[in-house]
Amino acid sequence: MSTDVQAAFGAGRDGYPDVPVPRSAKGGRRRLSIMAAAAKLFRERGFANTTTDAIGEACGVSGPAIYHHFKNGKQQILAELIWEIGDELRQAVGKVSNASLSPYEQLELFLRAEAGAIHANPDIFPLIFTEDRYLRPEDLPVTLERRRYFIALRASLIRAVRPDLDHQELSTMSVTVQFVLGGTTFNMQDPDTGRVQEQTVQMALALVRSTPAGAPSPQASAR
Repeated sequence: MSTDVQAAFGAGRDGYPDVPVPRSAKGGRRRLSIMAAAAKLFRERGFANTTTDAIGEACGVSGPAIYHHFKNGKQQILAELIWEIGDELRQAVGKVSNASLSPYEQLELFLRAEAGAIHANPDIFPLIFTEDRYLRPEDLPVTLERRRYFIALRASLIRAVRPDLDHQELSTMSVTVQFVLGGTTFNMQDPDTGRVQEQTVQMALALVRSTPAGAPSPQASAR
């Protein structure tokens, strides 16, 4: 495993931005049901068109009761949904740190873990890109830091497979790979999520193996 990847995983949090979630916010079935209902409504209607009353109705509580669990209302719910999938992604890809595999096998394992976390949360993943503009100003910096964390981590693994790519190409490919893995969650029609998930992993790996326009092929560079 490359030094960059080891540094990204390593021991402890290793630069993964933490968020200040109040102790009272952790756990609780009611709280989780509110978040699940909100995620579905945010995805279907959009954040701006979803009221706290609608969220409450969807999970069997009154709109005002939402504020008992989320002091800042639906903006806090949105932030915590986005942070939650980040935590799940971090846990899912952590298994790569203990894998004695080739660079390509490490990348494949990483992408499978990432795709699994994304497709396990089909209502949440699209919110990262479609609704993040509604985050409170104080919640936006850590959200962006987490996004950059995963872009850099993915790019480190891709670089081990594609050392011919420059920094900009690696960054662009890292972002594109994430969209390939999660793009189907924006308009999921196929109920066979396992099949779709496998297809996205294979497409992401094919993208990594491809050569940017105008660049020499990896085989040519090795000659």
